[in-house]
Amino acid sequence: MKQYKNVNAVGLAIGVMLVASAAGAQGVPDIIWQQQPLSAGSSIGISRDGTTLVASGNAIVALDPDTGATQLSIPDKAEAIAVSPAGDVIAAAQVTQAPDTGWWTASLMRLYDTGDGSVRETMNEHKWQVWALAFSPDAKKLASGDMMAEMKLWDLATDSVLYSFPIQNSSVTFSPDSIFVVSNGQNSYARMYSTSTYKLKNSFFPWAGDRGVAFTPDGSKLVTSGTMPAQYAGNPSWGGSAVTIKVFRISDRTLLTNIIIYEGGQQLRAFALSADGNYAAVSLYSDQIRIYRLSDGALVALYDAATADVNGLTFTPDGMGLVYVRADGVVIMARNPMAPATPYVVAEAPLVPAPVTTPPPPPVATGPQALTELMVSPEAVVGGQSAGGSVKLAGPAPDGGQVVTLASTNSAARVPASVTVPAGATSQTFTVTTSSVSAPQEGLIRANTTTGEPRETGFKVLPSGG
Repeated sequence: MKQYKNVNAVGLAIGVMLVASAAGAQGVPDIIWQQQPLSAGSSIGISRDGTTLVASGNAIVALDPDTGATQLSIPDKAEAIAVSPAGDVIAAAQVTQAPDTGWWTASLMRLYDTGDGSVRETMNEHKWQVWALAFSPDAKKLASGDMMAEMKLWDLATDSVLYSFPIQNSSVTFSPDSIFVVSNGQNSYARMYSTSTYKLKNSFFPWAGDRGVAFTPDGSKLVTSGTMPAQYAGNPSWGGSAVTIKVFRISDRTLLTNIIIYEGGQQLRAFALSADGNYAAVSLYSDQIRIYRLSDGALVALYDAATADVNGLTFTPDGMGLVYVRADGVVIMARNPMAPATPYVVAEAPLVPAPVTTPPPPPVATGPQALTELMVSPEAVVGGQSAGGSVKLAGPAPDGGQVVTLASTNSAARVPASVTVPAGATSQTFTVTTSSVSAPQEGLIRANTTTGEPRETGFKVLPSGG
């Protein structure tokens, strides 16, 4: 794993857009156009084909990507938006205040037609503020995530909920083939689920994950970004918050790159991954946009966004531009300083064949079975508490049962040396016990059998009160 720390990045950066000095000289983006279609800006999105650009805040506006001219204005507030791959539908979530408690909630979601702004569907399934929306690349599904309780997967053919995942999340995304959906939340984990079976496929531990998650175009890596307590980012003397950008290899969950950004304790506001998957852009509470090269963690560009915080940003699908919306409602299209020599061509989203519904024949226990699943819930507990675990086999265990060995790399978490899946059964449970810790302790719970590949899952022990 590569780990990079950018401490007080303004004074250290040497980038394409800026050669920063100790005095804090600011780089000026190469602006293509600048418009102010809103009085307050919160989110921005662009269609997969690059033809539809949408910004939101005190209203929802569709802009011409070439000129920034307003093509459509919808007088509805929206804190989160997403644009369908073909640019024909806008998904938007509006925050409302509960009259009984005064809490901010987001029970209202709508789908709009970008042709005339008409409401295609109104959705009232979420009880809390929706922070994240994403269309699947094949345009068949929509994911929505709220701040407290659920991620929902919607069928766009019927505009109905396919499944509700009981997890808090702040950002959602789909794999390029639309087979998986990922939720990244403030509970420190990014979880990958099947969009057909709704089962947990994998989990990653970015520690901080409140603002961003994206797949690289080939689907082999997952990039996350978020805010974490600065004291856990590598320097106990740091105060406030630190921002991280992490790159995981999906096949084995290896953390390939870990970029730590500490800028006076500031938090993350927005995140975007470039079209080729090689660069990540982030905005902090400092009116600036930073672009990092993910291969080596280098800060390659530093934008000055002028007088207002950047609340949303995205790269154009061809890789040539970076567009962002400020808190004051100004939308800016700037040239991407790391743009390719020729525009990036977005591949067509692969069509996913319909699942075969023919019921399988009854399983027959013929011998040792491969281990297909290892789960631990919850994935983080306070030291001294316990968690439940389970293992699952590909088929019924043979006569005499099948032994599954267990191990923990977390010194504060203990598991039994093995469990036995009874003959004819496919699963068995176990208990993870923990001891008290003074600082968060991370590690893996591992399971293995004599057949097939081993499995592992992340597990974290927290200090009391933390």
